[in-house]
Amino acid sequence: PECTSSDIVESVMMSYYRVVLFVLFCVTDVQGTVTQGPSNVTYIPGRTPLPIELTCNVTGLAAWMVDGSTYLLGQLSNGMLPGHNRTGTNILVNTPVNNTQYICVSQTDDGEVSSEPAYVIIAGVPTMTPNVSINDSTISINKVTIALTLSWREPFNNLDPILSYTVSCSGDVTCPPDVTTTDNTTRNFTITNLTSRTVYTFSVVASNSIGDGEAGIVMITTPGIDQVTDVSITCTPVDLIN
Repeated sequence: PECTSSDIVESVMMSYYRVVLFVLFCVTDVQGTVTQGPSNVTYIPGRTPLPIELTCNVTGLAAWMVDGSTYLLGQLSNGMLPGHNRTGTNILVNTPVNNTQYICVSQTDDGEVSSEPAYVIIAGVPTMTPNVSINDSTISINKVTIALTLSWREPFNNLDPILSYTVSCSGDVTCPPDVTTTDNTTRNFTITNLTSRTVYTFSVVASNSIGDGEAGIVMITTPGIDQVTDVSITCTPVDLIN
């Protein structure tokens, strides 16, 4: 039989629809993937620009899981997650909260695929933890003067490098002025010309670009200087925070 022009057009259209249906079914059956997920971010107050942008590149429908709760992109745009917004499929963190977990999610009819979790960590001032102590307080005595050397372990810097240590003294008029060491690798300091049989309180404060940490404190009583010969005494380690 002869083919008319309308028969040819109908055949072409049927072939086109078959291709379209095939493509649609194939796309629907594609497993979602996360091609690029977020990375950990350290936020330093006053230095890290806001908002913080976390990346989410996926095949499928993108969503975000924040501390266990899932948010679609439209929900982020509508302010359903306070302190957050979005640009494209990326999430914008306007108000960082320490140790918040972020997961990029690809959603399809076949289920969800998630990225590895990432965290926003807020840096802070140095922390004198319990295992940080003045581990060698040495008192040197001679016939004229008493000197004392303090040394301490490095405290936790809370993700911002330590810049200096400040040593302070109280308890007697012979206390020297506060001294700040700009060498953050030096963790010892010697105080001279102290008075015998006197209670002194010494504190060590570590500082970084965010501010000053909590003081580590130790109290020591100096012995007398009526010995005939020179003497050196090593004191028992004392926790800085106690």
